[in-house]
Amino acid sequence: MRSRNTRSALAGFGALPTADPEVAAREFERCIKELGLKGAMIHGHTQGVFFGEKRFWGIFETALTLGVTIYLHPTMPHPGAIKTYFEGYEELQGSAWGFAIDTETHFVRIMFAGVFDANILFAVDWLYESNTSAIDFLQRLPISDQDKEKIEYSNAHRILRI
Repeated sequence: MRSRNTRSALAGFGALPTADPEVAAREFERCIKELGLKGAMIHGHTQGVFFGEKRFWGIFETALTLGVTIYLHPTMPHPGAIKTYFEGYEELQGSAWGFAIDTETHFVRIMFAGVFDANILFAVDWLYESNTSAIDFLQRLPISDQDKEKIEYSNAHRILRI
């Protein structure tokens, strides 16, 4: 992502060692304060455990304290989902379908756990979908132009400070 507020042309997210949430929270703070990154990227569940569980809340509290964002990136679905939904159809468990199921389920679990309020950001990061069709989808949404502007870019500018 191109940034207007840094000396370099790019801005980034930190990668966190989420298997140890306390260490992850400290690393998150280091990524922002020492490395100048804009937030952190986490990948779905950690060893089959979802981030809505209380032991992970320190990561989200760090984001809130520092005023930065967390990007929930797709990963392979929960092991139980793989067995239930994809046994015999393993080619679907990744980006073809499984990533969407896992990310959507994870986000809803985090939200209903009460971890944070959502600010929707728009991005296209799927190998099988063109930017054109994604933008067309966004433009057809039955929401106000002001809300579209927030999803398209103003939330990212505000939250990521770019």
